[in-house]
Amino acid sequence: MSLLALMILILSAFMHATWNLLSKKSKGGTVFVWFYLGISIIFMTPFLFLMQDFTLNIFGWLIILASVLTHAIYSISLQYAYKIGDMGLIYPTARGTGPFIVMIFAVVFYNESITLFSGMGILLVILSIFILNDGFANIKTKKSKTPLFFGVFIGLIIAIYTLIDKAAVSYILISPFVYFYFMMVGQFIFISLFIINRSNQFLSELKNTWKYAIGVGVLNPLAYILVLFVMTFTQVSYVAPVREVSILIGTIMGIVFLSEKGGKARIIGSIIMVIGITLITVN
Repeated sequence: MSLLALMILILSAFMHATWNLLSKKSKGGTVFVWFYLGISIIFMTPFLFLMQDFTLNIFGWLIILASVLTHAIYSISLQYAYKIGDMGLIYPTARGTGPFIVMIFAVVFYNESITLFSGMGILLVILSIFILNDGFANIKTKKSKTPLFFGVFIGLIIAIYTLIDKAAVSYILISPFVYFYFMMVGQFIFISLFIINRSNQFLSELKNTWKYAIGVGVLNPLAYILVLFVMTFTQVSYVAPVREVSILIGTIMGIVFLSEKGGKARIIGSIIMVIGITLITVN
């Protein structure tokens, strides 16, 4: 991998972790998600007009619809999870269990085999989640179990939309950028249905979270666009593991900017998770 590609991917990882930090700090809900999706669409629209051809057939629209539903569940669940739990727990658990579950799905549904390295990677991901949860010592009550549950649940949703996205760009051959754009538009329309009758909550939440929403709305698609750019001149097998450095960055941000506890243990757990994901991804 070239130095340029590495620097861009690390920048993208910082952007990804930063927009999650802003989401956590916003303490917003569904209205916040709706607003930052609108900002993302405005930000991405000029790039869409640079595309020479983005004609979609019926299969393309159907898979975009499937992606819209799963991404909407992901966005709303993530925002709720950040309301009830630490970023240093939820972010790495969600991002780490996603590739882990994808690997399991691939074995079960596509008859793929687990190599020695990928098997070691799975064990490291499990170990890292154990460390992030202080050996599960902090999940003795229902209140403390819920954030972990949502972290794993969001990881499951990430795995599902990853498989959908893979089918969209690899089998139906939709342009990744066009696919991402219309997925955003679809989410925006879908979530609009849930906030139509929330005028009082809408104005209040908008007033309290608009600054965070602008940051998330710009950084979320920009981080993705940078990854797409790197993919034009770098192997995907190199891109995927480097992106997961965001897990470590997000954990450190939670400790530094949000004063979350468990500093050293969570950093160690995040490093182990990044190594585990790398072993899973590169095989």
